[in-house]
Parts: sequence; C-alpha cells; structure tokens
Amino acid sequence: MSAVATIRTDRHWTIVAQTRSGKTRLLLRAVWLAVRQGYDPERVHVLNPKREKETADIARRLGCDHVTPQITGRGTVDPELSRALRRWLNDGNHLVIADEVQAVSREWDPDPIWRWWWQMGAGRGCAVWATSTRAAHIPVEAVTEAAVVTLFRLSDPETLRKLDARDGRLRNLVAELRDYEWVMHALGEDPERGGPLAEAAWKEMLA
Repeated sequence: MSAVATIRTDRHWTIVAQTRSGKTRLLLRAVWLAVRQGYDPERVHVLNPKREKETADIARRLGCDHVTPQITGRGTVDPELSRALRRWLNDGNHLVIADEVQAVSREWDPDPIWRWWWQMGAGRGCAVWATSTRAAHIPVEAVTEAAVVTLFRLSDPETLRKLDARDGRLRNLVAELRDYEWVMHALGEDPERGGPLAEAAWKEMLA
C-alpha cells in the first residue's frame, strides 16, 4: 500500500497498545502525513497531557495547535478543554489528537463532550485519533464509534477481554491476531509479523 494515498482525517481512529510500543510515534507520523497532504495544521489540535517534549516539538514544527490540558480528578474533563472541544465540534472540520486519551477522558466522565465528538464528529468533518494503554478506562465510544481500532503488541488477555466486551466486532479480529501486532505499512513503518488485517485497517483509514 502506498504511503502517498490520502489519509482520511474525518474518521475516528483508536490505537490500543502497551507502554513504549511506539503508538505515539505512529500517531505523530500519521499527523505529519495528513499535514503534508494538505490538511490545515491550524485545525489539528494535539492534546499532550503528559507534556511529552517530542510531541510538543513535532506539533509546533508542523504548525498544529499544541494543547496541554490538566489531568483532573475523578475522570472529569478539564473545563478549559471541554469548552475548546465544544467550539471545535460546532465549527466543524477539526482533528483532535488525543495521545493517552484516558488521561483526559474516562468512561465515567459526566461531561458528554467526548461522547458527542465520537458520535457526531464524522458528520461534521471532525475526528478523534486517540491512543491508550488502558482499554478498561477509555470511553466505550472510543471503540464502538471508531472507523478503525488498531491493536498491537498486546499480550494481556484481560485487556483484550475488556476490549471485546465493549464491541463484539472485535471478537473475531482478536482471534485472528496471533501476536496482537499490527503493521503500519501505510506510514512507512517496517513490518513486524504483519498480515492482511493491518492492510485492511489502513484501507479503511485511507481514501
């Protein structure tokens, strides 16, 4: 699959993987590709609650909006971030990059803004690209409403069971992923025990 294909910035994408498995690098590579292909970087909002220097540097180099939301207690969304998310969703055609989304959005959060983003975003040209190491803590919609759910380097049966409980579509997918690894071939990454499921995922993400 060619890396020059147009990446779809109006489709939700959730990456679930272990810590230090390369998911942030993968996500930032996808952002770079989208901007390179003409997506307005000022409409890309990179949420960086962990204050990762690499994430901040790449976001600024690309000209994207770099946001460092507060990690609040009891799973509530930072009020300032909540207002911004409402504004972007109402405006339409925005892309939110939520690295470690469980840090800023949790399943039990009473603020509905994230659910609105996942449920209504695509119809407004908006999308969330999210990563997480904690499948049990992310909103259900991060799985059920995502056009693509990418799993790789997962070996914890409990994590897989919780993902499967959120969306029955994952049952067969998980069964077919012998090593739970995905190849991000469309982003120019080298294969690591890949297969046709990775290709199928990227066909969904690419026009």
